[in-house]
Amino acid sequence: MNKYFNDDIQCFSCKRLIKNYDEICVACGAKNRQNKQSYLVLITFLLCLSFGYVGLHNLYLGNKIKIAFTFLLLSIFSFLLAVLLQKTNKTN
Repeated sequence: MNKYFNDDIQCFSCKRLIKNYDEICVACGAKNRQNKQSYLVLITFLLCLSFGYVGLHNLYLGNKIKIAFTFLLLSIFSFLLAVLLQKTNKTN
């Protein structure tokens, strides 16, 4: 079966034909590098618009580094805010 169909691609590892939507090659088990997850632009835009300051759109898009950095900064900010509020309550 040497003919390519519309949804057939070659595995980058073993060069056998696999379906474009397959996640792994059934012959060698390698991941399909051409299988990209599509995101809905409207959902991404709405998440960015409404929860952009929290970084929820990065969670939807799967940006792991940005997610970790954003939640680290939010945690530090929340901790410092709680400490400052506690100090102001003790002085009054």
